[in-house]
Amino acid sequence: MRYVFILLMVMSLQTCKSTKPPIGITFSENPVIAHRGAWKAQNLPQNSIASLKHAIALGCTGSEFDVRMTSDNVLVVNHDADHNGLIIEKTTYSELSKHKLSNGEILPTLRDYLLAGMENNPGTGLVCEIKPSKTEGRNELMAEKVLELVEEVDAEKYISYYISFSYELLKRIIEVNPKAKTQYLNGSMAPEALKEAGIFGLDYAAGVYKRNPEWIESAKDHNLKLNVWTVNRTKDIDMFLAHGFDYITTDEPELVFERMRHRTQKKSENDLKVMTYNLRLDIASDKENAWPNRKDFLSSQILFLEPDILGVQEAKPNQVDDLKASLENYKFIGKGRDGGQEGEHSGIYYNSHKLKVENEDTFWLSETPDVVSKGWDADYPRVCTYGLFTFKKSEQKIWVFNTHLDHVGAEAQREGMQLILNRIKEVNIQNYPVILMGDFNVEPDSEVIRSLKSQLSDSREKAEVVFGPEGTFNAFKYNEPVTRRIDYIMVSDGIKVEKYATLSSSIDFKFPSDHFPVFVELRLE
Repeated sequence: MRYVFILLMVMSLQTCKSTKPPIGITFSENPVIAHRGAWKAQNLPQNSIASLKHAIALGCTGSEFDVRMTSDNVLVVNHDADHNGLIIEKTTYSELSKHKLSNGEILPTLRDYLLAGMENNPGTGLVCEIKPSKTEGRNELMAEKVLELVEEVDAEKYISYYISFSYELLKRIIEVNPKAKTQYLNGSMAPEALKEAGIFGLDYAAGVYKRNPEWIESAKDHNLKLNVWTVNRTKDIDMFLAHGFDYITTDEPELVFERMRHRTQKKSENDLKVMTYNLRLDIASDKENAWPNRKDFLSSQILFLEPDILGVQEAKPNQVDDLKASLENYKFIGKGRDGGQEGEHSGIYYNSHKLKVENEDTFWLSETPDVVSKGWDADYPRVCTYGLFTFKKSEQKIWVFNTHLDHVGAEAQREGMQLILNRIKEVNIQNYPVILMGDFNVEPDSEVIRSLKSQLSDSREKAEVVFGPEGTFNAFKYNEPVTRRIDYIMVSDGIKVEKYATLSSSIDFKFPSDHFPVFVELRLE
């Protein structure tokens, strides 16, 4: 019985050992990779242990370093092919180590560098660049020896990527360790070729992406990581941050962190909530759905969502005034379709605490757009109101257009939209971001929308998060599916759509309008 107990205890210990989860490291959530360590600001030697330690202290997500192999097969950390005039590949480590770095460090071996990188390191990955050799067979040997050493000192969890200009070297790493994450430095292979080769990402010079901008989206489409080197100028840092690069390899990690902070601040200043809402005109024949019975519900919905810009359609003068009274922090621009403030408006309310309007206008969708008129085969006069808005804090500018296309005339729909696009081109000589919204009275598969999408993007298709039904016209029919999508918010380049919602709120089985409002959260880039 005693032996059975001992056997059970041994089996229990072995089971505990085999199921113990590996202790890992969570890399810092930022794109900053210190190029050869964080050396520049502190005037440290590149690829020194001191520069590595400073990168860790800064909280960089990665610290890149270069690996070469001596004549006696010792792996060392050094960028250039020589150290103090001695060719590394043709010199023993004992000879190389006699020549110290400028801060007094001995030329670090890879072993010492890895051990230092694992000490008191809460989140900085080690980005190991293996420098290729022209000697036949040496690249494969270096790849194997690096992997052996990493395993020997238990550094796998600290290695974020293996990178190299040598394709054959990376392929050998993948053969030996299929789980190893690799990035190619050469800049000669398109993303789809890297994906097919099993390489984890692109790590190309900034100029490669500038010459091949389509590779950025292609890499994202192929789920490849995007890294760029060596980015030290503010303009370039901002550009690659705006493009959403996973990593920015830099000699100026402090500057990249500063630009990230600036960008975060700027983002909050340039966030924009936009809503388009066909109010349904005030008409007594709507009976229980008439405006007096729903205006409080609709107003409270707007106040709760707090759009910075609200485009309305079918707003009769009394409805415009009702909303003005409810929306105390908002101002209004727009004329009625019958001239002055008469008739239905396709006007724009805006948060006057956040935005100011530089200029504004309303024109008619007709062959004579500057005067009250009905165009082509339209059933009613139709208008478009627009304004150039400026963010008070950031001074960022954006054009906003709001309209209501005819519900009958197909020619009026096509020509009216083309007139709006022509006006956008005419006034937007500074190429500011543009929003075009409203009740277009056509569905997504229509010629109008297909043509429009050649110049602007559908915010629903571009949004990171989409909420609510696709249809927007409910006709006050609470118990029927809403399938017709005729209300849109379209955006130009330079606008990121973070969230899109079609809001189907109701009270006591009643909607606040016969259209659902469309609401988006945007960020100007």
